[in-house]
Amino acid sequence: MQNRNKLWEIPEQFRNPLFNSDKNSFQQQDISVISHVLSHEPFYFDMLYALKETIEFNPWENPKDFVSIIFGQWKQLKDSAREIYKQKESSNKSERLLTHCVSLFIACLFWLNRSPVPGLRTSDIELDDFYRKPVNCEERLLFIMSKPTQYHAFIQLEQLFDECEKIYAKAIALKQI
Repeated sequence: MQNRNKLWEIPEQFRNPLFNSDKNSFQQQDISVISHVLSHEPFYFDMLYALKETIEFNPWENPKDFVSIIFGQWKQLKDSAREIYKQKESSNKSERLLTHCVSLFIACLFWLNRSPVPGLRTSDIELDDFYRKPVNCEERLLFIMSKPTQYHAFIQLEQLFDECEKIYAKAIALKQI
């Protein structure tokens, strides 16, 4: 049985106040249920990889199996997120939900391109070499990250997820992943 109390310090490149303003570390997760891991720490595997920790598998190496889990998480959260934006609700809980949705998209995009998330600084979100990405993805994502509480940012995020899901479905149909 794994020691579930193990803590790691969040790697420097993942220290972005938007994503983890209230914490400096992350806890070991039971990776047998990936959706559970993603609901607690979307960058869990990416941060372990950045720390050069040994992990049983890298989700970005098999996007066919793991990106669909991210889409499932997004579908469970998007209606709640939409309501928060519509009502202009501002609280710690609502901001955490919105940030979590953005985190899921970032993981989705990188994993879809068979790459770990390198970090959460603006300089880490360079998508020029990505084969599978929505049009103007980098600009749109940076806009969302700069104004995550704006309703228009949510609309962009929703569109990015929709476009990514189509790209994913096409790649599956063409047996590219």
